[in-house]
Amino acid sequence: MKKALLTTLALAVVTGAMAQGTVTFNNNTGSGSTRVYEPDPLNPGTQRVGNTGTQNPAGTTVYTGFTLVAGNGYTAQLFAVPGAGIPAGPYGPHGAPLTDTFVAGLPTTTFRTGTGAGIVAATTATFANVPKDAANAVLQMRVFPTSFGSWATALAAWGANTPGVYIGASNPFLVSAIGGDVNTPPNLTGLLSFSLVAAPEPSSFALAGMGLASLLIFRRRK
Repeated sequence: MKKALLTTLALAVVTGAMAQGTVTFNNNTGSGSTRVYEPDPLNPGTQRVGNTGTQNPAGTTVYTGFTLVAGNGYTAQLFAVPGAGIPAGPYGPHGAPLTDTFVAGLPTTTFRTGTGAGIVAATTATFANVPKDAANAVLQMRVFPTSFGSWATALAAWGANTPGVYIGASNPFLVSAIGGDVNTPPNLTGLLSFSLVAAPEPSSFALAGMGLASLLIFRRRK
């Protein structure tokens, strides 16, 4: 009897140590309706953030000509830090902090298609660094090409100017009453729409080198 009681207490301690907070990973709910867009077709190296007039909450950002992210070619993932303090940054052109204190939540998800483009396939995200029923957590949604497998790998490729690599992150936002044993998983209140960003343009030196190489090839062909 005593042994069984000790085992039960030990399991309770382990379970408590592994307590993980949860949120509803869905960017189209009654608490907020946002979308994720592919890069600006006219200025792909600049991220656009903010809601349109028809989204919730309504904003003034315009995405004319933008394509909505759709299908499983892109992965969306929530990252979190416990508490109510927004990390100071600095933040990069992709929207994520350059010195990262956010911890990835699981599972990841992909995007719906058709009329649901720009909206993630809803799931419940769990965070190892946010306690169950925590009062607050600061979250950030990040999107990267599924083929890279992780945000870190995609970010490295993006930073290496790999052509065709589009990534992006939302503004950090506060979510209260994190899910657990008492609270149900909350919606992503505070999340705003955002666009992905193309990899940085090669440096002018690289472009000059490419131009010189092309000129030499052209002369040899003549």
